[in-house]
Amino acid sequence: MHVILVVIGLCCVIVLTSILVIHLRLKTKWRTKNSTESKQLFSVSSHDRKSEVLVVTVATSMVISYIPLTCTSLVTVFMPEFYMGGNITAYSETPGP
Repeated sequence: MHVILVVIGLCCVIVLTSILVIHLRLKTKWRTKNSTESKQLFSVSSHDRKSEVLVVTVATSMVISYIPLTCTSLVTVFMPEFYMGGNITAYSETPGP
């Protein structure tokens, strides 16, 4: 159950970040179209580019940091014997002579 929530969350972050970047670009185009001063135009587009880079950087770092947890959870779902908090003594016992 946990792995499903993590995967859904990561997919939501990716999709919503993409939507946000697309909307930021559309707003930038709209502002450049309706702006009259070239100096103001440059500062607005520079600010929008910085915002875009910040959003993408935060989302990318979050997705990258959750990849190991997601992989471990997926392996645990498909291979129940691979449990990080599993019973170690069951594997360390050696058969008697």
